[in-house]
Amino acid sequence: LAKSGRRVVVLEAHTVCGGCAHAFSRRAPEGGEYHFDSGPSIITDMGPRNPLRQVLDYVDASSAIDWIHYDGWGMLTPEGPWKFNLGPNHFRNEILPRYGVSPTEFDEVVKACAPLAKVGRDIPGLVLRDDDWQLLPLVLKFPGAVIPAVTESPKLNEPFSNVLDQLESEGRLKPNSWLRAWLDALAFSLSGLDCSGTTTAAMAFTM
Repeated sequence: LAKSGRRVVVLEAHTVCGGCAHAFSRRAPEGGEYHFDSGPSIITDMGPRNPLRQVLDYVDASSAIDWIHYDGWGMLTPEGPWKFNLGPNHFRNEILPRYGVSPTEFDEVVKACAPLAKVGRDIPGLVLRDDDWQLLPLVLKFPGAVIPAVTESPKLNEPFSNVLDQLESEGRLKPNSWLRAWLDALAFSLSGLDCSGTTTAAMAFTM
């Protein structure tokens, strides 16, 4: 807004400026110091499709940031620790079988998310607006994406648990499987809530 000539006041509710986009340090009792990143990018990356990255690109701030690339992160589950490596194959082919989950169940979840995620890829979050003219920039700039977006919008705003419930009812996902518990954990990383409180739009975008 400031770049486009508007007067802007930023009010920060957190004790540190930046909200979720900040890091902090803590000293351990034995004297060591640990640095924590609150993680706005650990799940959805900071590539061109990320809405936060689009804002940073627009205000010419991306080049001033030291981007740290990672290949995965550690997971601690009741059954033991393991590393989540980025990319679909390691999780699908090596992690899921350890917990008695067929890789095809994961494929069914990804398949159900694919058309919903496409809506998010085809319409950048930066162009969305919340007023009576919200469809105007979409029709002008992304005419081919508007109809699918309108068609899928009710489902995108529903809890992701609805998608999983449907897969279970169709026999494409086993009820109460470890995969569903893991998806709840993934949802919590995004919104602080499980799949019943996280929108399908957010989960489909991440999947």
